Amino acid sequence: MNNNASISVIMPVYNGSAYVANALESLLTQSLPPQQVIVIDDGSTDNTKACVLNVNSPQIHYLQQSHEGPWAARNAGIQQATGDILIFQDADDRAHPNRIAFQHQALMESSESRLVFSSMVPFTSDTTEDLFSMVASTKLHAVSPGTLACKRSVWDDVGPFKTDNDLGSFLEWYARAHDAGVHDYVISDPLVARRVHDKNHTNVDSKTLGSSYLQSLREVLHRRKK
Repeated sequence: MNNNASISVIMPVYNGSAYVANALESLLTQSLPPQQVIVIDDGSTDNTKACVLNVNSPQIHYLQQSHEGPWAARNAGIQQATGDILIFQDADDRAHPNRIAFQHQALMESSESRLVFSSMVPFTSDTTEDLFSMVASTKLHAVSPGTLACKRSVWDDVGPFKTDNDLGSFLEWYARAHDAGVHDYVISDPLVARRVHDKNHTNVDSKTLGSSYLQSLREVLHRRKK
């Protein structure tokens, strides 16, 4: 892959009118700008559409679908993406100004790694300090879809996200990637600021979360026994 590889950002959103414009602004002001920012509206019932379209940029491609969940939305975005590199970002987070440049560089320099993650730093809407200069103790190492950058070829080898296990879907996909021989790398510096609020997708009780992860682990073990 050459250093001029094109870049597509995939952003699922559901009722994200409060934060989506802020997330988009952090992508459109990147030191290495993407050619596409694909926003997949997963059946929002608020004014998400207006908030996205008010961000006037030819890079933004707005898609709508019925409410099928974030994994189906990500899959839809992948199908529409034209980039050699795919960047995933959640609609309530912010990207470091050099996020795309650093992850692009990591993918270009590695002959093995086709997945690149980064650390993230949590913040709330009333945070006033520079998000990415916060104390190191707040940094979270994050192998998660919200920090993922990857080469497009990964999807040919691994396939799409499963959509029948909302909270455990990424765990299952990540295991599938490793089983397909896909190597990953984690950038230790935080390149994503994760907004913490009462509607975060993973704000569920521990029993529900544990049940979803257990289902994914069972699927992984069953596949590996075949």
